[in-house]
Amino acid sequence: MAIFQKAGRVAASVCVVLGLGYLVQGGASGQQDPLRRATQPTTSIVHPAMMTKNPTGDPVFGARNVWDSDLPASSSVVPMDDIHEVLTEVVVPRMNFVTGSPMDGCKTSIEAAAEMAAMVALDVQSPCHRDSYLVIWHEDMAFSVLTDSAGQATANVPALDTDAVFVVTYENVEEARVAINVPDMGRYDRAVLHWRSRDNLQLHALEFGAGFGDPGHVWSASTQAPELAQAGQRGYVVRLGQSDAPVPYWSEIYTFPSGRLTDAGEIVLQVGATVTAANCGHRLAGFTGQTGSDKPFALSRMTMEIPGCDQVDRAVFRSDLFDDLVLAAR
Repeated sequence: MAIFQKAGRVAASVCVVLGLGYLVQGGASGQQDPLRRATQPTTSIVHPAMMTKNPTGDPVFGARNVWDSDLPASSSVVPMDDIHEVLTEVVVPRMNFVTGSPMDGCKTSIEAAAEMAAMVALDVQSPCHRDSYLVIWHEDMAFSVLTDSAGQATANVPALDTDAVFVVTYENVEEARVAINVPDMGRYDRAVLHWRSRDNLQLHALEFGAGFGDPGHVWSASTQAPELAQAGQRGYVVRLGQSDAPVPYWSEIYTFPSGRLTDAGEIVLQVGATVTAANCGHRLAGFTGQTGSDKPFALSRMTMEIPGCDQVDRAVFRSDLFDDLVLAAR
């Protein structure tokens, strides 16, 4: 069993913040009013935009019984009931993609197959997007893939939900999607680092007291073996993305087999970055999230301040972006 505890230590200050969803609002302009005589009263348009509750709990709108109605300016001030409670949006709506209408012979398809350690093998066929960069989305996490000369791309992705949905987009237009059930998802804890840039971020896991460079230090450059995770021995990191994409989407996912573990211990999760001439003195941006122990997956914004250019080639870390995994013996 894995228990999440918030890390209380901060190594170096590093930041990464990238927006995944955009809320686009727009309106259509109406026709111009005809010429008005000097004696004709001016008009205004009333747009109610706020919903409230009065002391009795009844809903009250900013203007009663009016919606985009032309009113004389003298009467456009409408009295309101006393406001007792303002209803604010608590949950931000999930971003949806624009769905394209493919031409004959240009339809993109995606197939999914469940693999060991709650992994999903994806096979994308996009004949009209040959040698092109696509983006695959899963639970708000995304990564870039490059199709070959036949328009094909593959990826092995750690599932973040038992009922996993994967969406393929091209230039923000949804091309295809697939859903698959991953029944062994509950046996694994996962941590996700996601960003959108050419910056080289890394997700590091220090298992059971390991230090950097020890066998228990797991990151994208260490030996990866989902078979070991399936056997309950250690975790692994999957790195997904393409640096040459016009807008590179990256994701790193750390997996630990908490549902198969027989020992107790703690796993410390950190985000690392190397100071380069391109990023020194800048603020990087990204998202982090975790699954496991009945913890619903959700990405949270993160920022990371990179030291000045006198620190080039040094590695910096931030250890307060994840809840550490405290594993209890079964």
